[in-house]
Amino acid sequence: MVLLLADMEKLAADPNRLAVGTIVESHLDKGEGPVVTALVQAGTLRVGDYIIVGQMAGKVRSMKNYRGESVAVASPSTPVRVLGLKQVPQSGDIFRVVEDEKLVREVLRKSTRYQSVMPAGPEVTTNSEENNETISKINSLNVVLKTDVLGSREAIISSFKDLTQGEIQVKIVRAGLGTITETDVAFAEAS
Repeated sequence: MVLLLADMEKLAADPNRLAVGTIVESHLDKGEGPVVTALVQAGTLRVGDYIIVGQMAGKVRSMKNYRGESVAVASPSTPVRVLGLKQVPQSGDIFRVVEDEKLVREVLRKSTRYQSVMPAGPEVTTNSEENNETISKINSLNVVLKTDVLGSREAIISSFKDLTQGEIQVKIVRAGLGTITETDVAFAEAS
């Protein structure tokens, strides 16, 4: 029914405009870096295009279709795996192609400035003896979490929050993507 209506109304995405789409999945690959599965919704995405996703940006280094074959262009309604971003974006984020590298540099500069002024998080201090006694009774389990894709990480973090915690308090001290490194192990031991 939707296809019939779209055909009757002559609805179509403009392939000649700058590409816009949605991030479907993203993960950090050990050999390739951030890998994004994206769905082009309008315009045409090409290798070499500069893309912006939220506060991060990059240049499309390569694209692969659903069969794993390298492609140079992705037209509207085409899912592709994209390499070239500097960080791993969230699933559901919107990407857009920009014409020049100056805008990409501006976004990256603002992103770096934004991250440097962000607070590290709320400070927790306990001064009363009652709080110290309660805290000593509760055992804390610090967790360093590493997953293959962002969706898995978010699901696990959410499930930890939903756990009924009685005598043990689970605290995620670091969450990231990719393989476990020596730094992760050292951080876990220190926690």
